[in-house]
Amino acid sequence: LERPVAVKVDSRPLDDPRNERRFMREVQAASRISGHPHVVSLVDTGKLPDLRPYLVMELCAGGSLYDLVSRGPTPASDAVALVEAAASALGAAHAAGVMHRDVKPANILMDDASAPPAPRVADFGVARICDSAVSTRSTGGGAGTPLYMSPEAADGLPAAPSMDVYSL
Repeated sequence: LERPVAVKVDSRPLDDPRNERRFMREVQAASRISGHPHVVSLVDTGKLPDLRPYLVMELCAGGSLYDLVSRGPTPASDAVALVEAAASALGAAHAAGVMHRDVKPANILMDDASAPPAPRVADFGVARICDSAVSTRSTGGGAGTPLYMSPEAADGLPAAPSMDVYSL
């Protein structure tokens, strides 16, 4: 491609049907909205000889929102712009039938090509595709990071956009 990219290699081999369904769900969820300016672009997918799957994505060399927040306060206008951009990405995901289910600062990557850096929502590994048989779960419970999970998700209610909004 003659440009830097990021490669995510999953540790779970695709010889297990559950792992294959999870990987395909992530690929399908990410590919539905990968053209959005605030979603990490998916470039390619495949599997290694040992059957571990991989995703090739745009490189977001600015770290994550977690890294940015860890460095100290962000000016209010920059913080508002970051949240608006991430909310726009989640809105596009929801319109495409994708519930992220793990929105957290570490899953919002920063493109270092702009000032302030532009956010890119990433990691659709536990996403729920609402109109697809690819998902193996009918509820939102148990998916995501407890610290950022909505009370409804923690209670096991069906995945809904409001849960991602809460997490954001």
